[in-house]
Amino acid sequence: MSELAGDANDASSGLIAALDAVSDARRREDAVSALIAHLKATEAPAAVALLRGFSQSVRLYEDDAPLKRPYWQQRYAEGRTDPGTLDFEVLGEAAGSPIASSLVRAHIGNLVFTFRTNQIEMAAAAVDAYLDLAEDPQLDRIEQYALAAKAFDVARRLGDDARKAATRARLLAIVDEAIDAKSPEHAEGGTILRALEYFVFCGGAKAEADARLRQALPLFEDDWHLRRELALLLSSLQKTKVESDGILSEHLRALIAQASTREGFLKEGLLRQVLATARAQGLRDVAGEASSVLAQIRPEDYDFKVSEFAWELDEETRGQVERFRELLRTSPPDEAWAIWASKTPAFLPPAERQPYEFQVADRIATLAEVNRAGHVSFQASSDDDIIRYRHHEEDRRLYEYQFQLVIGPGLLILLNRPECITALTERLERSPLFTPLGAERARRAFTAFLEGDVEPAGNVLPTIEAAIRALAIQAQITIYNPAGGANVFKTLGGLIADLIPHMGNATRRGRFWEFALTDQLGFNIRNDYLHGFLEQLTHLDAVVVLQVLSQMLFLFDFHPIQASDENLPTD
Repeated sequence: MSELAGDANDASSGLIAALDAVSDARRREDAVSALIAHLKATEAPAAVALLRGFSQSVRLYEDDAPLKRPYWQQRYAEGRTDPGTLDFEVLGEAAGSPIASSLVRAHIGNLVFTFRTNQIEMAAAAVDAYLDLAEDPQLDRIEQYALAAKAFDVARRLGDDARKAATRARLLAIVDEAIDAKSPEHAEGGTILRALEYFVFCGGAKAEADARLRQALPLFEDDWHLRRELALLLSSLQKTKVESDGILSEHLRALIAQASTREGFLKEGLLRQVLATARAQGLRDVAGEASSVLAQIRPEDYDFKVSEFAWELDEETRGQVERFRELLRTSPPDEAWAIWASKTPAFLPPAERQPYEFQVADRIATLAEVNRAGHVSFQASSDDDIIRYRHHEEDRRLYEYQFQLVIGPGLLILLNRPECITALTERLERSPLFTPLGAERARRAFTAFLEGDVEPAGNVLPTIEAAIRALAIQAQITIYNPAGGANVFKTLGGLIADLIPHMGNATRRGRFWEFALTDQLGFNIRNDYLHGFLEQLTHLDAVVVLQVLSQMLFLFDFHPIQASDENLPTD
């Protein structure tokens, strides 16, 4: 290499001295750092370039293995190897030096074989050196696994079946050692999972991986994340879909049962993970069970004041929540109701949202919505369906977050203020949208909710539908289907869709009504309840229904029926 300072012998001597300085180092990062530092301090810049491959190979080959988190990250800015800067004769001399450690032999042999595929002996020595390091007791098993993965990569490119088999055997040995060493204080579930994933990728026998996964799963029953990941891998090894679904269903149901022992956000988070996994794997029954349990979570399950409230929320958010609640306590009754009723997400139409970036899961899984009776009510079949599903998922998550912090507790604040009850009663009596019987049903729903009874909220769903029909008539929108339609009258969803363009500044409310009452990707309360898919309302369902009623009462101004859009409800 002509650019090196001095002749080739000088360069070789400098390199051998550098290897001598790190020959006893056992950890890859330490050895690389020491070598690079030595070269920078004692050699010309061209000599540093000689071993750029050291900093390049600190990273595992992601293209060759299903590794989600490569153990070593690329460390040096100059780590992109240009083979034109490498003196392969000097590198070969360094790898063959009697003072070179296993780490140096493995690393240089891998580097040379990457650019000189005729260096068979050096590549074979590199595999053996990697395997020696993968058995080094001074290294953690996760480091041993990473070195074994490097050994297989070189052996695969070398086409050496014996060494590939040796690598697979070492991966299994690492798993066995990790299983035997498992204790509450020293769990190595991540090592077991990654090593078995790579073992299967390397062509290892699925029966071997299956047996070890069944050994490992009982050890991690309390670690829901590892249990789910191990169960997913185990299910992927089965010969039939029935066997695969059975294994995964068993462990997901166990996680649903485990969620019942948790509180607040921890319970919700675990159930949502189970629900997402069940949906992605097409396990309709399990998804229905998770949805049902999730829907039964009440605000009382979240102990905000004692622990999770302070833990989950930063000071700014907590201050905003307290200020909102204080407004509900101190504002004039009509204004307090209006403040509470208006607290919903924007429910923006797709044209007003940020462009959606498709994820890998969107392409490999069939997205489906399972209603609370366990029946599939929606299945994405196009990019537009996927985008719609993800937007609704975001809206639901945001509403439920606001419900937990301010909407649910806020309603109780209002119902405990006698002057707010009076204002509510007066509005119900004066509203042209409700008959006397409908107004009485609505009043009973509010008072029953204060007493902890959510069922009367379901009785006002027909009253809400009648009120929306009255709004449509006021906007001169026909409530009838075209001649020949399956039904004489439009469905509630059809009425809301026709009404939204006429609502002016209140279109956001219309989109909320649609999401809450009739959208199969939203809460869909009216359809699920009146069609028998939902036999009992949840606490959240009741609050949503009462919020829709409150919006009709306190956010809109009503006028006698006229033919002008100017008389339609506005914020």
